Amino acid sequence: MASILQVEQIQGPTSGANANTIEIASGQTLNVNGTVTGSTGVLQNTPVFMAYNSGFQTISSWTQTKLNFDSEDSDPDGLWDTTTSTFTVPVDGIYSFHFGYRRNGGYATGSAYQERIQFRVNGTTVRRLEEIIGMNQTSNWALQQCMDWNWKLNANDEVTLYQYSEEPGTVEVGYTDRRYCNEFSGYLVRKL
Repeated sequence: MASILQVEQIQGPTSGANANTIEIASGQTLNVNGTVTGSTGVLQNTPVFMAYNSGFQTISSWTQTKLNFDSEDSDPDGLWDTTTSTFTVPVDGIYSFHFGYRRNGGYATGSAYQERIQFRVNGTTVRRLEEIIGMNQTSNWALQQCMDWNWKLNANDEVTLYQYSEEPGTVEVGYTDRRYCNEFSGYLVRKL
């Protein structure tokens, strides 16, 4: 027979090592029906990071180029490295990611080129956004794209983004207006 505990409010100790802590044994399940307020632990989607590129980045044609994200909106756990543009996974789990970017180019009229964004884990491409772009204009233009995906990752995996472009010459990604710059964010959906 299952035991049922029904109370209006649970309050843990207010001082000492376990102040305001209620522990659920490993392997046990906590089912919550209703709203949880003031949660700062397992019920949050942490770790989380939101990074962006503060300016332009030049991408040479026919090369795999790591995308730079040198600034952060949020990184409470310090897992995003603005120097290497790398997210280091702290715990095994399912993670959700979002990527958005703007690129400037000047394709010739009637031309078509391949563009590819690569989501890499430990240096290996595991997912990509690929487009064949055909142009019917003669002046410079801008392309904005975004991609969302979920991925199972292990502790210490390293996540990066790369771009590949077949456009002759170079292209610029990013923008000086913060609303249109490159951005990359992710968070833990579920621990495994």
